Amino acid sequence: MAFERRACEAGVVMPEPVPPTDPLVGWVTNIEDRLFRVYRWIEHEADPGGQDVSAWLGRTMARVHQLQPLGAIGLPDWWRPAIQAPATWEGWFAKARDQGRSWGPGCLPHILAATERMAEICDTAPDIVTTHGDFKTHNLVLSASGPVLVDWDSVRTDTAALEAARVAYILGDGDPEQIRVSLGEATAARWMGAPATIEDAIAELLRDLPGKVDQLSYFTLPW
Repeated sequence: MAFERRACEAGVVMPEPVPPTDPLVGWVTNIEDRLFRVYRWIEHEADPGGQDVSAWLGRTMARVHQLQPLGAIGLPDWWRPAIQAPATWEGWFAKARDQGRSWGPGCLPHILAATERMAEICDTAPDIVTTHGDFKTHNLVLSASGPVLVDWDSVRTDTAALEAARVAYILGDGDPEQIRVSLGEATAARWMGAPATIEDAIAELLRDLPGKVDQLSYFTLPW
């Protein structure tokens, strides 16, 4: 709640909290043994589909990321459980072979290379910040004056660069122009390189994405 308060004071557009007359802590009150927070109602569009929020998204992420940089190196532990050790992958593939299953002869080296790269990023990412933690379409309320960021219950630590890239891709629905606008509005982390380099990398990844998806689909076929 403290970070939400700081974001509100910094001008991040969010619902206005209604201070309780008998607060338990901050904006929270206890009513019949249940905890509640109340916010001012926002008149919003019932069907916000098709609205371009890319510029707002980049500016808002940049503002949120600048509130509380941690000065730490390395991603938080919650990133890491999904990254399996090479021995685990090799064991899974060995069991698949024993069961007569094949996911493609060239699959394992690609997975091990990707795993190594992800582990490297986990250890070396230098731009760890406190952030909203859940920039998703269901947490955007589109009012007459623009988007409003809601649901601050997922505040967490993350890397600014990776969150910006991930969220820009999700909310941009893979549209290269919307992704460029979002990331162009956000301050690039120093490890991401020059803006032109970032744009070239994004364009290349988007161009190659359909082929990579087809390749992964091929690898998972029950041969």
